Amino acid sequence: MPMAVRVLFAGAAMLSVAVFVGCQSEAENAYQQGEESFLRGEYDRAIAEFNEAIRLKFDYAEAHYRLGLLLANRGQIDAAMAHFRKTLETKPGDADARYNLGLALARCGRFVEATAHYRMALEIKPDYAEAHYNLGLALAHEGRLDEAIAHYRIALEIKPDYAEARNILGLTPASR
Repeated sequence: MPMAVRVLFAGAAMLSVAVFVGCQSEAENAYQQGEESFLRGEYDRAIAEFNEAIRLKFDYAEAHYRLGLLLANRGQIDAAMAHFRKTLETKPGDADARYNLGLALARCGRFVEATAHYRMALEIKPDYAEAHYNLGLALAHEGRLDEAIAHYRIALEIKPDYAEARNILGLTPASR
């Protein structure tokens, strides 16, 4: 390869790396701005910033996750699920993304799928009290009350002050 071509190729490669790193920094900056907007209660702005971070870095798991949380809180469940799934493509071991996907599925009445995601979250993080509790709720919707009660009890063992678990056990006839 002639020297001029090698230098041109090397220069183009360095420019590509610089552009990539620049996009990384811009994406991280947009993500941080989204976090700050979220903390200030500026949710529309946070959504815009997380979307910008994703535009700059399409597989930005943290931005997808945060955007999923915001959209779920707004009742945009299908969009939230898409962002939780995108998070899991990059970070399949993210227990919180699994758990929140389970919550979103349960809100849609898709309890069998929700159950699977709660179980996956618990494989990653066995002491996840909220996942045990919500797995119990999903199992109860499936008519699997004995299993549901067992998970409510585990949630309460992990987190003794878990009021929801304590209350539901008090209301469940089979638990008395």
